[in-house]
Amino acid sequence: QGPKKFEFTPAAPAGALSTTATDMTRFMLAFLAEGTLDGATILKPETVRMMETRQLDLPPEVRTLGLILMEYPSNGQRIVGHAGDTFYFHSDMILMPEARVGLFVSYNSAGSRFGGGRGEVIRTFLDRYFPDPAAPPPDVDPKTAQADGRAVSGLYTTSRRADSTFPKIAALLEQYEVRSDEKGILTVEDNKNLRGNLKRWREVGPLLYHEVDGPGVIAFRRNDQGVVTHLLSSPVTLEERVTGPVRKTLMLPLIGGSLALLVATILLWPVAALIRRRYGRPLPLSPRDRLLFRLSRIVCLLEIGCIALIGLPMSRVETDVAYLGDGLNPWLLASHLTGWLAALGLIVLAMAAVRFWKAPGLGWWPRVHATLLLLASTAFISFAWWGHLLSPSLRF
Repeated sequence: QGPKKFEFTPAAPAGALSTTATDMTRFMLAFLAEGTLDGATILKPETVRMMETRQLDLPPEVRTLGLILMEYPSNGQRIVGHAGDTFYFHSDMILMPEARVGLFVSYNSAGSRFGGGRGEVIRTFLDRYFPDPAAPPPDVDPKTAQADGRAVSGLYTTSRRADSTFPKIAALLEQYEVRSDEKGILTVEDNKNLRGNLKRWREVGPLLYHEVDGPGVIAFRRNDQGVVTHLLSSPVTLEERVTGPVRKTLMLPLIGGSLALLVATILLWPVAALIRRRYGRPLPLSPRDRLLFRLSRIVCLLEIGCIALIGLPMSRVETDVAYLGDGLNPWLLASHLTGWLAALGLIVLAMAAVRFWKAPGLGWWPRVHATLLLLASTAFISFAWWGHLLSPSLRF
């Protein structure tokens, strides 16, 4: 891609700060000096320590949040910092208070993958100047590893998601699966190393896993009943175990199949009409049933339009983040309107299904098809309601 205009982030509450490497250097020096720089005290030492102190009760090997700053334990060092991304800029800052060292990395392009190579730069820096003195962690008992592997296997979703607005659908699409092999070695869906292979995780303690041939650490947490409920892998989110029917392995085939039937119905509608006209075989329907037949196709169009009116502008967000602001409002309003009209259209589909089964001389396929349309549309409208596609609100 060619050069881009300067990037603004207008979507509240997100934001971005533009600065220079020199200013970031002074910022890091102030933190490393416990809030003082060039004789001026910006923060009290106890405030700096509070910002660096982890706020969650997690295993010490797992990265977690302080107040603003994240904790990145690595190579036997206590490391705090903060990373962030816009679409074009990808930055990370780490501070090593005891060593009085700071490192700031920023890319103005993602390169071949999101985030650029900042993680590799930091990893290489640490391995070069702060080699890890720790001995390799021990293996756990093979039977324990196998049992724990079975216990943690399943679908997970991020806690950093929408639940009360339509981006809730994105969280469904982003669910991922943790799998265990016969030895208890884990893989996490789409979690790959630099070679493009899935990372493999070996248990080294109770529900604590180290990356095989890599520096990563993840852990899992049980509830009071002993059921694994969370995957701990990121300082900014808890990965929650998916329970109940709202799982992509069930929802995606159901909704995907429903949409496929609706699209096929619309695409084949004129084809079937031309074939019937060519061979002089009109549908043996009364005028009222013909009207229901046509209205049922319009309902299918409305359902497709409901999802398309959200999907099309959201596809532009990757290149124009401003669409996450007021630019999306007309599309949302149009989607809400078509969605509600489609929901009312369920009455039409139900009437068509009943009447087609009663219509004399009609073949089995039009009757079955009318019933399938009713079922597919009911599934889609239920999904749209669950995903807040029918909400009158423009907030998201």
